[in-house]
Amino acid sequence: MYFPSEEQDGKYHYRWKWLIGQWYSGASSSAGTCVGFLRAPITLLFVGILALVIIAHLYPRHLVGLASHLVPKVLFSFSTTRKLVALTFNDAPNPASTPAILNILAEHNVKATFFIVGKYSQQFPQLVDDIIQGGHELGSHMWEEKPSHKLGPERFERQLQQMDDMIQSHSPRLGVAKWFRPRPGWVDKWMFPILERKNYHAVLGSMYAHDKHVNSWKAVARLLRAQVHPGGILILHDGGSSRNQTALVLTALLGDLKKQGYRAMTLSNLFQESGEYHPEREIRPNSIVRVQSG
Repeated sequence: MYFPSEEQDGKYHYRWKWLIGQWYSGASSSAGTCVGFLRAPITLLFVGILALVIIAHLYPRHLVGLASHLVPKVLFSFSTTRKLVALTFNDAPNPASTPAILNILAEHNVKATFFIVGKYSQQFPQLVDDIIQGGHELGSHMWEEKPSHKLGPERFERQLQQMDDMIQSHSPRLGVAKWFRPRPGWVDKWMFPILERKNYHAVLGSMYAHDKHVNSWKAVARLLRAQVHPGGILILHDGGSSRNQTALVLTALLGDLKKQGYRAMTLSNLFQESGEYHPEREIRPNSIVRVQSG
């Protein structure tokens, strides 16, 4: 989906700003925008925005399904009927939450993908090593917290390479693929050629905890439970004061998955288990997956 962002030489420069990205970065901000419209007359635009916010919270897979068709170069979930899901964490590492998360994962014998932030990893390198030693996988969540689409091509590529060097310094034996998750779920089309050159796959997810905005771990756990589906990609957060409930959510989530007969694993493991990985073929970000929708 394209939205005009600025006018250059009489032509609009179109930027890919996905509705799923807006939801991913916090549908509560959209809700706040909607509230601002209440002072103005009710319009179709307002009704449409409000409907999308409601759908994003109550029926997230519908919005994810739409986004997956609009932006096929981004992975939202894997196409499989087997009860398998990928478990991922954003904003790692953090000394206040990472150790507890790793302990819970070890207790349940579950491996996950941690999307690390460069400046945190530089500050807490031992935690990154602990993640690796636990048998988990690293993904790139860029060096700083600035939105990825605002970095510009040169700065983006420089940070992507910087993150790649850091990840390989901790984990020289990479998985079957290299994963990149944009901050905060927004991507411009100029990123894709850069990601292809670096052999990275852009990935978001299909099961969102909204744990940045919901303070009740029980509510977050219920929200995730309702979203579970074969081939889905779960997103939780590791780090920040609002993430202290992640350990409680994770414990409940892993129990729910087991009761439903699901197995949680890393992105690379699900990539292989889903049957999408073919080592004899050249891996390309725009061709490795068939997106699960609906």
